[in-house]
Amino acid sequence: MRRIVINVLRQMEHVDYSQAKDGAEGMEHLALVCSDLIVIAGHHSDMSSLEFVRAIRGTARTQHVRVLMISTNVTDLDILEASRAGVDGYVSAPLTA
Repeated sequence: MRRIVINVLRQMEHVDYSQAKDGAEGMEHLALVCSDLIVIAGHHSDMSSLEFVRAIRGTARTQHVRVLMISTNVTDLDILEASRAGVDGYVSAPLTA
C-alpha cells in the first residue's frame, strides 16, 4: 500500500514528500518540517495509527495538519474512532494503481 501512495505522489507535480518507518520517526520529522498533509498508510510497529494521530493533534506545531488515513479496517466503528482521533479523511484499502 505504501508503494502505491508513493507512486501516486511521485506522479503529482510540485509535491514534496517524505516517509517515516514508524510513529516515532514520523513525530521526529514533524518536529523539524512543516507539512500540509500527513498520509497514514498501514500500521506502525511502535504505536497504532490512532495513537499517532492523537500525538499529531496533541502537538501545537502539527495540530492543524490535515490527516488522511488509508486502512483495511473499514467498519463504521473504525471510521468513527479515526474521526474522533482527528483523522480528516479515510480511504479503505486495498488500493490499486
